[in-house]
Amino acid sequence: MKTFTTDPFQRDYRGRWLKGNSGNRLGRTKGSRNRWRRADPARAILWKASEWRLHFRRTMAAAQGGPDERAAAAYAECQRLWRAHHPPKAKPGCAQCGFTLSPPNPSFGAAPIPFDNMFVHHNCVCQFALSRWEEARLALCRLGIKCY
Repeated sequence: MKTFTTDPFQRDYRGRWLKGNSGNRLGRTKGSRNRWRRADPARAILWKASEWRLHFRRTMAAAQGGPDERAAAAYAECQRLWRAHHPPKAKPGCAQCGFTLSPPNPSFGAAPIPFDNMFVHHNCVCQFALSRWEEARLALCRLGIKCY
């Protein structure tokens, strides 16, 4: 059974806990670590497949609407999160076609448009968005999340 510790000498001169002690009055065992919530979106870059599926289920449970609408909303959220944590490869010029971006006096089709933290030509936006969506779809399928 754990007991309360009231020893004032467990803190240093700045009021911080000495090494090996914690602020938990019941006494946390030495070497224990803080736990984070499974499938925490702030740590999505480190997720495994099981955490992606858990995030999908949680998002689906929190969404409103019918079953198909909830599944679509959860899938769109997983797509957004995956694309945010996996930016496209940086290329000089347009991210889709690779041609140079010429901001001074561009024609309408060659005007640079920001999309997914990259610049693409106005005519390349649809292809770039489709390729990013497909890239995320394949990655989510490998993680066990299918588009319904």
